[in-house]
Amino acid sequence: MHLRKWMKLVAVLTVTALLGTACTAKAEDAQAQVETEVSVEKEAGQVASETSNQEENQKDVQEELVWPEWAQAVEMEISSDIKYGPSVRKTFTLEQAQSVIGKLRYLVENTEGTEEYPYHNIWKGNLGTGLLQLGEYELAYHYLNEVYNLPDDAPFGTEKVDDKVVVLTKAEEMPEKRLHGRLLKAMSMLGLNEDMKKVYALESYSDALSMHSWGVTSAAWAMDNIGEKEEAYKLFDLVSQPEPFGEERPYQAASNILAAAAFAYQNADFEKALSYTDRIVSEGVEPMNLAYFKGQDLESEKRMVYFTRHWESSYALAKAYNDLAQQALEGKVIDFTNLKDGTYKKSNTGYMLTPINVEVLVQDGKITSITADQPGEKDDRSAAALFTIPNRIVQAGNLEVDSVSSATISSESIKLSVAQALLEAMK
Repeated sequence: MHLRKWMKLVAVLTVTALLGTACTAKAEDAQAQVETEVSVEKEAGQVASETSNQEENQKDVQEELVWPEWAQAVEMEISSDIKYGPSVRKTFTLEQAQSVIGKLRYLVENTEGTEEYPYHNIWKGNLGTGLLQLGEYELAYHYLNEVYNLPDDAPFGTEKVDDKVVVLTKAEEMPEKRLHGRLLKAMSMLGLNEDMKKVYALESYSDALSMHSWGVTSAAWAMDNIGEKEEAYKLFDLVSQPEPFGEERPYQAASNILAAAAFAYQNADFEKALSYTDRIVSEGVEPMNLAYFKGQDLESEKRMVYFTRHWESSYALAKAYNDLAQQALEGKVIDFTNLKDGTYKKSNTGYMLTPINVEVLVQDGKITSITADQPGEKDDRSAAALFTIPNRIVQAGNLEVDSVSSATISSESIKLSVAQALLEAMK
């Protein structure tokens, strides 16, 4: 009797314990499920919040874009015929350049980067480049940065394959190689020093084969703008020699010598300016040094005209910078202060081997205005330099202004003429 009662009691307790364990397990499972759902909801909320914040930040960036009055969108027909869009580089007056910015703005704001509009990102890059050339650094940074950071599969132009139009991607076209130096220049002008250093480290400048010449010189000017003079010299040293360009574009080293010499001269490194220019000056202009034209089509009359202009204009300006540096070593150094009032006119060759005339007006002992004009045969490379370099020099009160990307010869011709005028105006 006692044994049966005991066994019954044990059985009841066992069942109760099992039921309790099951209930506890269910409760724990339910709690875990609730916690998981809460966690998922929380994470989703965080993601949504972060996405919302990112979108809000992007919206803020868009709203923060301040356009100058002259840059109103100019309506134009959108078609595949305007693959690259209008170019500031191909204008010859400030009004024309500003109109181009308006047209590019219209193209960008009324299209999206899709297969329907495969040139949208090209137009956006050209808009950033044009704004940079006109000194609109914040706007330039915005658009250049957007293009630089496009995903690899973003549409970036087209090509014909077996008579069919095929959309190209950013990964195939690699616009970041062309825009990197310009992006750095915009960042440097905005004082984004630390961010600029990080962006600079993203691309290799160990050779010039993968980078466009003007991209490297733009990067050099940018590094100098943030106080990295030694790094700037490394870049100028690289692109002032034809060898790093292989057989693709060695001739670009001839004009890069001018940018390097101007950089050294304005930094009072006169021996360095001489060393840059000696390479061409010591050889003479005739005949063309074939080291600068290795691998090029020298049988084509059209190409030879191009190469001849490049070589002869580079030689003429290199010789003038060489003379300027030599005078400085002899004690005749330009000074922007204590000048004789008057109008000083100087002229040096442009890319088309037609003179770029520069007029410097001095009042009350200082430069008050500079104008530049190329009345003869013009080239699109000279356009932006003619109406930006003079104003930059006046505003800076010195020659420490960088050249216009892809307009090196014209830029350095203008700066050279200003330096020569100052030597004449000094008391």
